[in-house]
Amino acid sequence: MKHTLNILVTIILLNGISALAQEEHKYIRKGNKDYNGQNYGNALTEYEKASTENERSFSANYNKANTLHRLDKNEEAIEQYQKAASMEEDKLKRSKAFHNLGNALLKSQKLDESIEAYKQALRLNPAAEDTRYNLVYAQKKKQEQEQNKDENSDSNNDENNDKQDNKDKQDNKEDQKNKDENKDNQDKQNQQDEKNKDNKDAEQNGQNQQQMSEADMKRLLDAIANDEKSLQEKLKKQKAKVKKVKVEKDW
Repeated sequence: MKHTLNILVTIILLNGISALAQEEHKYIRKGNKDYNGQNYGNALTEYEKASTENERSFSANYNKANTLHRLDKNEEAIEQYQKAASMEEDKLKRSKAFHNLGNALLKSQKLDESIEAYKQALRLNPAAEDTRYNLVYAQKKKQEQEQNKDENSDSNNDENNDKQDNKDKQDNKEDQKNKDENKDNQDKQNQQDEKNKDNKDAEQNGQNQQQMSEADMKRLLDAIANDEKSLQEKLKKQKAKVKKVKVEKDW
């Protein structure tokens, strides 16, 4: 009796599992039909129903990830691909999940993570030429990104150097301008000093000439006075002589 009961329980469980599997596959088939018809919204709904029936269904989760990727829900797709890859033991299926994970990461410009996903896919399936092609493409994109970064860095350095050169030139120009202005001011000051010196010399010469003229005038006046004195004395002597001469009387 106990043995018969165990058999009945086993049959019921198997029937239940079979019923769940049938529901899961039914939703997946509907989802695939909508997906192929590009009705991605409806397809997503069917795949979610399937994953509700069996949370560890690789097909439900993998197809759900593909649909999210088509709907440009990239971050959700990445999470779903990782989930699908983690719950499957079959290497070929896991390789597909990592391949599409690499595509989603590449679309998000996560190049390093994308390259690693492609490598993981190739480890599981070395014969996957499409994965190998995508890996090379992602590596090339990474190389171009690094080159552009280096070029931008060099460009920024050149720009900074140009700015510094222009600043140095401007500073030198200002310094030269200041030097020229100082030189002009010094030249003007020297010219003014020279002019003041000339005026002072001229004034001194004028004073000297005036002093010399006054001295000459004094000497001239003294000479005239001496000459006048000599003339007076001479006249006095002549008058004295006249008095001594006898005057003859006219008849």
